[in-house]
Amino acid sequence: MLEAISRNIAIKLKKNNPESDVDVEVLEYGIAMKLNKYGVILLTVILGTIFGHLYESILALVALATIRRFSGGAHFSSLTACMIISSLFCVITPMIHLSKTTAVVLTVVSVCIYYYRSPNWFEELTVHKNDTRYKYIAILIASGNLILQSSVIAIVFIVQALTLLPKGGVKDEKEH
Repeated sequence: MLEAISRNIAIKLKKNNPESDVDVEVLEYGIAMKLNKYGVILLTVILGTIFGHLYESILALVALATIRRFSGGAHFSSLTACMIISSLFCVITPMIHLSKTTAVVLTVVSVCIYYYRSPNWFEELTVHKNDTRYKYIAILIASGNLILQSSVIAIVFIVQALTLLPKGGVKDEKEH
């Protein structure tokens, strides 16, 4: 769905400005990324409001976007799936209540996974020269929840850490 909308917008933009040096595919990609980002935010805010967990849903979204920026992780096969599942995840997470001990244990497990597997880039486009720096930033961010002991953040960090475990990604290709 998002891909088709992006393609239609890109084709219309190119048709209106045929002298542009930008390819339709490049326009489509940029538009798709923006639609996905704003779609996740909008859907999370709407659903978070409906279910009465707006602030916690936004916390989940911010935590997910922040840790994912530095840790990498697997991607969904479509942007539409990414938008819907990410939004639902951010809205459902605040409904799960953990004890402080469980939140700390999940956070420690997350930190361990980030130490051994991050960053794990599953797309060549996101490979950075600062892999070691990104690893330690992800570990530092996750470790912050040892102080906060937030259930929402612990769940977000462990689920995000699990997206680093699938085989594949640029890191695994380099290891072989």
